[in-house]
Amino acid sequence: MFEFIPFMYRNRFSLSWPRVTTFLKVLREDKGATLPVGIAGFCWGGQHTVKLCHDRADAKTAKGQPLADAFFTAHPSSLTVPQDIVDVKRNLSIAIGDDDAVMPIKQVRVAQKILADKRGVDSEVVIYPGAKHGFSIRASRSKPDSKETKQAEEAENQAIAWFRRQFGAIEQNQVPPDSEAGYVA
Repeated sequence: MFEFIPFMYRNRFSLSWPRVTTFLKVLREDKGATLPVGIAGFCWGGQHTVKLCHDRADAKTAKGQPLADAFFTAHPSSLTVPQDIVDVKRNLSIAIGDDDAVMPIKQVRVAQKILADKRGVDSEVVIYPGAKHGFSIRASRSKPDSKETKQAEEAENQAIAWFRRQFGAIEQNQVPPDSEAGYVA
């Protein structure tokens, strides 16, 4: 806990968001202009991932292109539910435990319903029974048969499958489901 408070202070959203968006804008102007870009955010990075799914000027290039094409988050923190989910305009996958103290199951169910009802946004919310906050990155690989390790691997596979599906649509020159947000790959 002693290291957590300085970490959160140095990486609070008001400081980290400009770093994230500046990096992605430079990437999009350079190599990423024609390549698909995926975002995976864990814990506090989940807030950035979700906000990058919003239709906000600072989440786009100067030409209006979204800063990324596919978004995945596991056990996100610092979200304001329902508003942060209501504002999602781009394709999003969420991996979350039903025993997450940071995003309780009631909030997860609200987010799940909001995303399921969105038209033109491809989304999924996968709930891992018994999983706690941080499950996807804190599992011990030294215990390969443990429930925690298996769930972490399942969340990893969820992310990989999500990115493959989202990038596959782009590679095939298909109009992505979020094209109503003003960008067509």
